[in-house]
Amino acid sequence: MRQLDEMLSSEAVTLVRVLEQIRREGPISQIEIGQRLGLGRAAINIHVKKLQAQQIIIPVGSNDDQAMGRPRVLLDLNREGKAVLGISLDAPRLSGAIMDFSNRIIHEQTINVGDVSDFASLEVYVLQLVKNLSLKADQAGMDLYSACFAVPGVLEPGTGRVVNYVNMPAANGLDVKELINRLLGIPAYVVPLGAALYWGGLEANQNEQSIFHVIWDMGVGMMFGRGYEIGLKRYTKYDVMSVTGGLRDIGHATLHPNGKLCSCGRRGCLEAYLGGMAITHKWNERHQRTALSFNQLIALAEKGEPRAIEMFSRNAKRLGQKLGWMFTVHQPQYIKLSGQIPDAVKQVRSAFWEGVQSHIGENNTTKFDYVGDAHSLGLVGSCRLALHVRFNKPLLEIVSDDNAYEMSHVCLSMG
Repeated sequence: MRQLDEMLSSEAVTLVRVLEQIRREGPISQIEIGQRLGLGRAAINIHVKKLQAQQIIIPVGSNDDQAMGRPRVLLDLNREGKAVLGISLDAPRLSGAIMDFSNRIIHEQTINVGDVSDFASLEVYVLQLVKNLSLKADQAGMDLYSACFAVPGVLEPGTGRVVNYVNMPAANGLDVKELINRLLGIPAYVVPLGAALYWGGLEANQNEQSIFHVIWDMGVGMMFGRGYEIGLKRYTKYDVMSVTGGLRDIGHATLHPNGKLCSCGRRGCLEAYLGGMAITHKWNERHQRTALSFNQLIALAEKGEPRAIEMFSRNAKRLGQKLGWMFTVHQPQYIKLSGQIPDAVKQVRSAFWEGVQSHIGENNTTKFDYVGDAHSLGLVGSCRLALHVRFNKPLLEIVSDDNAYEMSHVCLSMG
């Protein structure tokens, strides 16, 4: 695995750091950017020229440099007139947003796609969403710069076509990249949802920490690593269709050999017992007169129904216990939890951590945190990726497009 310092010194990531510094503190001069980031004048000049060539940053005036006796040019983001399109498919929600270069959401929309039967039907919804958001951008007087589509599952190398979305087979075959290119004529990138969650800010100000992030909704996914050292290309040796190679597919690690049949086709997976769909099935076996869908069961618990809360909490503790062995081995400094279940049912957060502690011990120095609405973070992250990768081929190779296959092995959120 690459070390963080090596990743941060790479051209791709340095350019992103320059962009983020301008976003946070602009208007700002090149010399001030260099001082903040510890970079020389020549290096900053190269990156600034790249950003200016793409009209992402622009000069907005100058100030007097008392030491040098001459004015410094101040740079800022081109905050007016340009936007990016971010889309996130996290069953049963298809969500999209228009975001300007300041990370300000201009408009967002969510469509329930739980009833789709195949990717052709899903494509109709995607078209509707893209057209609606494009219209909102036009009405706001903004030109769309690029787009990014985030989806759980395995992606086809190069194209980004969805190959295997275990918990929503209807998405298999969906080619959003081609669709957006054809409809809007702008660059479009397809990335695993885990990558979007990361860029949505889950590890903000903690890039020196060892972090494990558990995503718990219809399935069980995991994003791990620290900062840009997220594991990038470590697991590429595993076959693309494998569900046993490495931590990336934690939901499909074997919990009980020859156990329950999982939606992935194997038996005994963690998801077959502790994923949201498995919990819903268990509920319906016990309450046959009031059979519910996963989302209906979530809503019931969110409203305070004691039996639903108790069922989710009991399974949250079991999930923590089952993952405890991994945390004992890898000893992360932080364990983070998000997803549709902890987003909606607060009680499961403490129950999950209780389960983890029962394995790693209460005196362990690992810290736990619920990171907030994963849905919103994934959508914002998709928008941010649409901005960052558009102008930078090295970064594009890390997170998207031709290397979508490689990142899907690392940041896979099995939905």
